[in-house]
Amino acid sequence: MTSSWFLVAGLIAIVMAPHAEAVHPGLGPWKYVAGFAFAVVLYLSVLLHEASHAYMARHYGFPVSTITLHFLGGVTAIEAEAKKPRQEFWIAVVGPLTSIAVGLVALGLRSVVPDGLLLMVVEGLAFGNLFIGALNLVPGLPLDGGRVLKSAVWQLTGSLHRGTVVAAWGGRVTAVAVLLWPLAQQAIWGTEPDVFDFVLAFIIGFFLWNGATASLQAAKIRRRLPVLVARNLGPADLLEYPRDRLRGLLIEEGSAASHAAIVARALGIPCVGRLLGIRDRLSEGDQVIVDGETGEAHLRPRPDMLDSARSRMAVRNQRQAEFAKLRDVPAVTVDGQRITLLTNAGLAVDLENMVETGAEGIGLFRTEFQFMVAEELP
Repeated sequence: MTSSWFLVAGLIAIVMAPHAEAVHPGLGPWKYVAGFAFAVVLYLSVLLHEASHAYMARHYGFPVSTITLHFLGGVTAIEAEAKKPRQEFWIAVVGPLTSIAVGLVALGLRSVVPDGLLLMVVEGLAFGNLFIGALNLVPGLPLDGGRVLKSAVWQLTGSLHRGTVVAAWGGRVTAVAVLLWPLAQQAIWGTEPDVFDFVLAFIIGFFLWNGATASLQAAKIRRRLPVLVARNLGPADLLEYPRDRLRGLLIEEGSAASHAAIVARALGIPCVGRLLGIRDRLSEGDQVIVDGETGEAHLRPRPDMLDSARSRMAVRNQRQAEFAKLRDVPAVTVDGQRITLLTNAGLAVDLENMVETGAEGIGLFRTEFQFMVAEELP
């Protein structure tokens, strides 16, 4: 719980104090206590909202480190990204659905709760949660609705990057709409906005714009990173990155026998695993040598190590160039026997390799790759 929570709880107490006095005259200073109690109950429902995110994340096997309540609600720190659109959808949508469910239950209790402070709390809980649920379904990052949109675009296009970009721009559009809301309420309802309306719109709009921009920048960095560093990674996640740009893969938990490492080798991307703490030791812009042949990674290497690595790469490239010259040479033994050369395949990109190497067909098709990268049984 951040210190900003106490600020917003105090503001809620001040706003709700006149309502508490109206439903229970004679409270005096206790009306602020009643307002603060309402703030606590409201934020308990926000905690339930965030706990539902955590529950669903753990259901899919993703660790959750913290749940933090702050000025504009809460945030659940999930220590991994969804590997499939379906996972992203359910982890995101369960929060708003929980808030709406709490709001509907509280709305149903209005008819049985007696008049007074308790009814004020129940009504506030009902409308507050219905508002929170509806707001979080707005299709723009960093809201939950933005993650729902992200999962939908991801599912339709097969691209996590495209889903993130679309949802991030949805968040920016939402931020602009929030900033213009005080003017819109005057045009629609004829209500004159006050200073508080403009300040609140600015705070919320600023929060949404920053969150959307951060998601957009992260998506762009993800597309251009020459070396990817991750805690863990699935084969489907690896295929989201452009093969022609990704130069290496460093994984904290995965080993050389992991599915991601197997797919990386098939793509010609050097991969080193079991590098505990690598994310904390590397910063953006650091140089790193990823040696997939020896299974070693050298962080911020010395100039002589860089020269050695470049020499090895030059020898390897020269060897590949010599092999390429033999592409169209018939495979015939010295005694005149014709040999058919076939390639191993398991991914669509292997078809490109077949053309590049001059293979006459597929000799071994690795069906396990289809199970690794598919969301459902292929």
